[in-house]
Amino acid sequence: MRSREFQTLIPEYETDTARSSKIEQVMRRAGYGFLGGGAEATAWSHPSLPRVIKIIMPDSWRGDTGLAMTTFQRFLKLTQSHPSPHWPRYYTERDEQGRESVFAKFRVGDRQYMQISMERLEPLMADEQEMIELMSEAVADGSDLEHFMDWEGWGDDPRGWIDENRRQLPSLWKAMRAAHRKTNWDYDWDLHGGNVMRRADGTYVIIDPWISWG
Repeated sequence: MRSREFQTLIPEYETDTARSSKIEQVMRRAGYGFLGGGAEATAWSHPSLPRVIKIIMPDSWRGDTGLAMTTFQRFLKLTQSHPSPHWPRYYTERDEQGRESVFAKFRVGDRQYMQISMERLEPLMADEQEMIELMSEAVADGSDLEHFMDWEGWGDDPRGWIDENRRQLPSLWKAMRAAHRKTNWDYDWDLHGGNVMRRADGTYVIIDPWISWG
């Protein structure tokens, strides 16, 4: 799992604090390796598990973790109300009170964090990212899929990508539209190429369609 979400040069996740060091110690003792961090979270993988642990832990200048947690829960609600193969697959977690959910909140010191267990996904190639971003812009502009797919201005490479993915584009477009309809004054549309990944079978997966400035 190596998307641009976890390759930012300026860390957006909490680092170099006693709390972040404690989280790192716990993860490494459990056999997890650090994949990277950014976009208010860190990602960890275990060599014997087909999943990734994502821990929401924004940098301290962003305030507490509440906003990032609320954003994830908002996205989770969208995935539950609009089933689609283009949402991530999550695994059940158990929180501090023993309740089962697809996320688990825990506290380190005076700060609360959220742990999410999700499927392992692959990053997009540069040309795929570009096409996803063009799709995202078309959805935001209120265009329709037929116009996007049949636009006469496509060159050979974009046309080849469209033809290769023609079967999944209608459902991907539908998922994008469902996410875009949830943008408002609190959540801006942010579906760029780094916020989409893919499964081994080639299915594109939306992992983070919005940005909130708090």
